[in-house]
Amino acid sequence: EIVQPMVIGSFNLLSPEIRNENGAWYLYITNRQDYETPTMRRYTFDVRVPDETRAARVSLSIENIDDNDPIVRVLDACQVPELGEPRLTDCVYQVSDEDRA
Repeated sequence: EIVQPMVIGSFNLLSPEIRNENGAWYLYITNRQDYETPTMRRYTFDVRVPDETRAARVSLSIENIDDNDPIVRVLDACQVPELGEPRLTDCVYQVSDEDRA
């Protein structure tokens, strides 16, 4: 069982479940996590076997992944020669993803 309250983080945001499958125990996270939400970046909680006094501490650190496609906005018209020399251009783009649109 997962001991509540959690040491760090919200049980409701994580919705962890412990399941026994074919004699092996697994921890499942049932809520989608989003790195851009600060309260979803770190979790620490204790897990124990019912009627036992000892518990194991579990720490989760959510890493930022490219979970959304980039959104690229061209702010002004811009041309770059296809076979031109490498150089800086005056092109300006705004790039974000769905979380930061």
